[in-house]
Amino acid sequence: MLAILIIAFMASTSLSAEVSYLTSIQGWGYYKVRVSGLMTQANIQAACVAEGMMFPCMRANLDCGGGQQWTADCPALPDNGTDPGVCRVQVLMAESACGIPEPWMCPPLDDTFIYIPGYSASEACGIDVDGPTWCVDGDVVSDLYATCVKEHVNECLNSPCNNGGACADIPDGYLCICQAGWTGQNCQTEVDECASNPCQNGATCTDGLNGYICTCAPSWIGDHCENKQPVEDLLHDSKCYRLSSDSANHADAQTRCTAIGGRLAVVKDAGVQAFLANEFRQGAGVSHWIGLKSTNITFQHIDQSPLAGYTNWKPDEPAELCVLMDKDGGYKWKVEFCDSVHNYVCESDETTCRLNVCQNGGNCTACFNEDFVHCDCAPGFEGERCEIDVDECESSPCQFGGTCKDGIDSYICTCLPGYTGDECQTDIDLCNPNPCPFGWACVDTGPSLNCNAFGRDHGHVRAAVPHSCTKASCPVGMTCTEAGPGSYSCTVG
Repeated sequence: MLAILIIAFMASTSLSAEVSYLTSIQGWGYYKVRVSGLMTQANIQAACVAEGMMFPCMRANLDCGGGQQWTADCPALPDNGTDPGVCRVQVLMAESACGIPEPWMCPPLDDTFIYIPGYSASEACGIDVDGPTWCVDGDVVSDLYATCVKEHVNECLNSPCNNGGACADIPDGYLCICQAGWTGQNCQTEVDECASNPCQNGATCTDGLNGYICTCAPSWIGDHCENKQPVEDLLHDSKCYRLSSDSANHADAQTRCTAIGGRLAVVKDAGVQAFLANEFRQGAGVSHWIGLKSTNITFQHIDQSPLAGYTNWKPDEPAELCVLMDKDGGYKWKVEFCDSVHNYVCESDETTCRLNVCQNGGNCTACFNEDFVHCDCAPGFEGERCEIDVDECESSPCQFGGTCKDGIDSYICTCLPGYTGDECQTDIDLCNPNPCPFGWACVDTGPSLNCNAFGRDHGHVRAAVPHSCTKASCPVGMTCTEAGPGSYSCTVG
């Protein structure tokens, strides 16, 4: 996981809580410094000196247009005033801090006083934005602010920001803008991205530069191991098999199988071999470790004497050999060093569930610590938990218009008149026995019949016999319709 982060830290010289920055002009920083007592010239000077600063000067009784404008202790700024005799430092500050030449309209300068060299009176000159007033008499107010200056030093010239951090020069210090993955006043500390425990479900977090990697516990996946690994459990001969989607060496594969309540698959007959090989082909198509390995590796010299006494093995040799079902060999067995990395297949015995979650009489079996549960449903039911009653009528088993009624693993067909059988598949002879009046002819037309009174008596045509339909004229379930003298029909409905 990568995290993009820009962190800025400000490093500054130590200033008291009674000092605040105003503005910078031509390499000089201007500050407000709290004064204790009346706002006199002497107190203004003392406050600036106490903070290790100088005081900007507003000269009196001098021609600022051409004469000396500053004392030796004052910043050599050009005069911005138009009134001969006064070098108006407040105007310069107002233009810098507020973009206007009127100090009494610049809020940051409110309640600030300035020292006037050569001025015979004791009071300093102040600014009152609320008034608004310029040059407030300092000997009638107290505990406000002196205007002090100190030379501004570009601390970025010393390249204080480490690890690619960018330095920004600011009043009273510098600002380090750190590259992603670094923090601290000078970008000197690598961010521990694992400190917030971003990896879930027992995963291990490995910190990196501007990122981290989650190594998930078995059965979990995702950047933060937040998702349960989708698995397909396979049933064969009373055992469950689970094909891994990850890879590991043989020992770690066995550990991961054990962690989910199983073991590496034991292949002891051709049936299991063929079953797993077929599943591997339909799955990821990769080789899989199985639960078979060599033990007690023995060696002998060419003269057939046993290896004893002197040996000179490299570290970790001789290495054990383990068995996998090899995709390149038709999933036949292949021997490799056990520290090789491959997919693997876990095996678990099928057991009866401690709690039967199968409905409607289903039989519950489980594998892998009951992480996998299988329901063998009773006849007539289906679904993951046998929760669905199979609709046996869905296939329309009843023929010739018969009505189907669903039951449990069964159905019943109610046939229309003229049909019989479990699925109404047999056509009944509607004229046997003859339902028509005595002596009338019956004609079976399939779903209906006709009764006709026309016939012959001793070679003479018998006259039509009038007939009126009654409930008894037709078999039960059929409707009588008069078709004229000596004829009527019986139809279903």
